[in-house]
Amino acid sequence: MPPGELYTVEYLNTVDEPNPGSGYLYDWYGNAIDAYNAGQSLPGGDFDVLDVILASPEDWATVTLPAQFCWTPRGIAGDNYRLYIYSWDADDVAWTNYLGNVPCVTITGVPSNWTSGGYFDWWVRVYQGDDPANTPYNYGDGNDTRTAEIHFTAAGSSPAHEVQTTNKP
Repeated sequence: MPPGELYTVEYLNTVDEPNPGSGYLYDWYGNAIDAYNAGQSLPGGDFDVLDVILASPEDWATVTLPAQFCWTPRGIAGDNYRLYIYSWDADDVAWTNYLGNVPCVTITGVPSNWTSGGYFDWWVRVYQGDDPANTPYNYGDGNDTRTAEIHFTAAGSSPAHEVQTTNKP
């Protein structure tokens, strides 16, 4: 393998590649393999592709921060969740810290360049293990995304790409 290149195991469950369809993660990316010799056997990751089901707020709900965002945990030991929010107006994504194996997070602030009252998509990504930074390519995205109209004050804003929460991992 040439220097600087990586191998990863990828699982896709998209509309174009339904593998196996609903009830499973949208995608999953295994551990990065940065060294390989011909004939060598290396683990590409070990991960359950059971989906993360979003619970609340409902699709197209209107919420005011602070607001709680919830999902149904997969019931798998070692799962570590993170919430992602995409701003339609800013064309930008922000995320929480790693939350641990929890069913909800209370969002108290979003990036300061985002517009209150705009539309935002949100979804949950699940990582494997207590320290996902050790396996940054070992994660999967839930198959569901919801949209919400989110209102907030400037006092609740946070730095770019960071979502403020009251939950601590």
